[in-house]
Amino acid sequence: MKKMMTSTILLLVPTILTIGVLSACGSAKSSNPLSKYEGMKTEPANDNKPTTQSIAGSDLFSIQVAGANSMNTANFIEGETSQVIVKIKPKSGAISNFSVSLIGFDNSAGPELAETAVAGEYSLTWSPSLGTIPGGALSKMFSAQIQAAVSESSDPRLVGLVNIETIPVIVGRNNSQPVIKGWTKLTSGIDEGQEVSFTVDVLDPALTSGDKRTPQVVFAPFESVNTEAFRANGSNYIFPDRNNPKPVKVGDVYRFFFVIKADQLPLDRDRLGHDIAASASVDLCFMMSARSVVKTVSDEIEVCAKARYAAQPPTIAFDNTMPTEVKAGESVTLHVKISSEHPASVISIAKYNAIVASLGGQNEVSCEPEAPDKKNSQICVIKWTPACVSSTVSKIISVRADSTLGKKTKSAVATKDINVVPTETCVVEKPVVKKPMRSPKRTK
Repeated sequence: MKKMMTSTILLLVPTILTIGVLSACGSAKSSNPLSKYEGMKTEPANDNKPTTQSIAGSDLFSIQVAGANSMNTANFIEGETSQVIVKIKPKSGAISNFSVSLIGFDNSAGPELAETAVAGEYSLTWSPSLGTIPGGALSKMFSAQIQAAVSESSDPRLVGLVNIETIPVIVGRNNSQPVIKGWTKLTSGIDEGQEVSFTVDVLDPALTSGDKRTPQVVFAPFESVNTEAFRANGSNYIFPDRNNPKPVKVGDVYRFFFVIKADQLPLDRDRLGHDIAASASVDLCFMMSARSVVKTVSDEIEVCAKARYAAQPPTIAFDNTMPTEVKAGESVTLHVKISSEHPASVISIAKYNAIVASLGGQNEVSCEPEAPDKKNSQICVIKWTPACVSSTVSKIISVRADSTLGKKTKSAVATKDINVVPTETCVVEKPVVKKPMRSPKRTK
């Protein structure tokens, strides 16, 4: 033991001597190591120098768009002011206060981030100007960098640490429903085979200035489910107007041009679903909607009109000068006009003699086209000398005619009552009543 202590002492003595020599040398000259270098100065340490923030990854805060899916995306509409709520929550209970800021956005006119009245919720507000989305595209994506920095914490090591979350920001076009603002009211009806102009005005909120696209008008079939009131489907009779094939801008709407040409209309039906061959018209309906440039669809509208058959029942008109009373035994000439408005219709009268069948006396009737090339109108001339009567007798002129156009035939019947009054010159001879002959008496 004594040997070990002796060895230790022997080792310490040279060390102490060396230190003493160095001290003696230092006292002779300045101890400042920069004394040999002219122009170099020293500065005292500054304990108040700010510390640099360091990024802590995503360990400290949850930065999430309210209601977002796993992609944590903020959505905005072009041309509209929108607000997205971003929820920021510390992951560590040691963090008592923090600051939030939007530190980066890849568009000079980007959104603004502001604190709301709800703790931990911040509003990202933006009004992307029209034209933000390139023409022809449906949307455009940007990136927003949101930073949360720890300002107060029970753990001093957390103060100054930050999280930065990059949130995708998608600007889409307005997906509001388009609106059909107006259309041609078909109050005057539709004539079979005749073209009727039809326009539709559409407002599309998704359209932006400079957008070369246009909305669309879609026609859908009408299904008649009410057996009490049959309505024919008119969607197959609508075509683009050849003279106006493209829509035109009228104020804030697009006007579309169509024609309705109803050929071969179906027959009208009664409440039992049976065809009504003599019907002059049928209700024609179709469904109409608008589709925007971003494929949203408007509410569907039902449009109906009265469609008149080209083959109309003929109009039977007795001459205005036709008397309501004629004298027995005196000759009269009566005129009846049977016609149809459609110039291609053909008027026919199956039985001329049926017109005067109940008149009695001497009568004859003849019917001829009103003009050689006008088959849709005929004039019937009735020559009649009433038989003598002893008292006033009522007679009937009955006219039944058909109007044919294509494969459809419509019929009509009209009657006219005429009284035949007795005259002094037309005496009704009383029939001679012959007494029955008595058989001779038999003799016994």
